[in-house]
Amino acid sequence: MQGELQFPKDSWRLTLPRKFDRVAQKEFEARIQQILSGGYTKLALDLNLVALISNSGLGQIAMACLDLKAKGIQVNFVGISPKIKGMLDRHGLSDLLAAAKV
Repeated sequence: MQGELQFPKDSWRLTLPRKFDRVAQKEFEARIQQILSGGYTKLALDLNLVALISNSGLGQIAMACLDLKAKGIQVNFVGISPKIKGMLDRHGLSDLLAAAKV
């Protein structure tokens, strides 16, 4: 998983790996905590590489987005494939896309 500070200084881009499994989920949680405590105001969540994601992974992304939003952090999704978008739709998580810029 790649995380990098972007210009402007208060923004972060987080690129999820091809396989968003339990190991990746642990790293994702650590990055989200870093973003929550780091004074950032924007997150670009890049799903361009994601080919496989579990139901628990989708739930974790949804919960992270809610936590970030509650802290006033704007989340933008980048590179959502039709397959991942379909998964979000089927699990009733389309509101994530509506609430964030895609």
